[in-house]
Amino acid sequence: MPNISERNLLNNIINEILLPKGFSHSAILQDVSISMESAKRMYVDLILINEKTKNYLAIIEVKSRLHNENLRSAQQQVQLYLKALNNPALHGYVMGVDQNSNFVIYSFNNKMNTWEVISIDNFPNYYSLTTVDEKQLEITKTKKRKKNVDTFLLICIIAAIITCAFLILSLCNVLKLEDREMSLLLLTIGLVIIPFVAKLEILGIVFERKAEK
Repeated sequence: MPNISERNLLNNIINEILLPKGFSHSAILQDVSISMESAKRMYVDLILINEKTKNYLAIIEVKSRLHNENLRSAQQQVQLYLKALNNPALHGYVMGVDQNSNFVIYSFNNKMNTWEVISIDNFPNYYSLTTVDEKQLEITKTKKRKKNVDTFLLICIIAAIITCAFLILSLCNVLKLEDREMSLLLLTIGLVIIPFVAKLEILGIVFERKAEK
């Protein structure tokens, strides 16, 4: 591959690799600013996103020349970006021209913390990346729902214990509760529980929480 500027190489990557792989122009962000731990801002050459969820799918650092030092520098940059974005599912790539004038793609394996060279054919398409992203989103939602159920169950148990304790004290004449006080107690418990309930029916009217998307 003849000498080429990084801007022209970036445009070639978009037109010859990303668009044919199913990424539309709106799923390809260029020169994206991200905050680093040092409060310094850095710019990622390309970020691929899920158009539906707007989640980041992959980051790409583009270099017109990948020779030893600048290859290591580009790889370190990508790893810094991944660390700053703190998303284990995010893919990282370095694309550029090596010392033999060949176009190469380096892919970072987050789990193994290693780099490997992949072919253009093995670069993931839009569908494969978004499928993984949406599965991860569903897993996160499931965990959140389970946590809400566990919290709701705990509150119900505590509320039942408190109510029983007051009723026993009232029956034993240790503590006398007026009807109004008992109603206020039950109302307070109900107000604590209601936010965790997905569906509630009062006087024939059904109130249902809108599902998360």
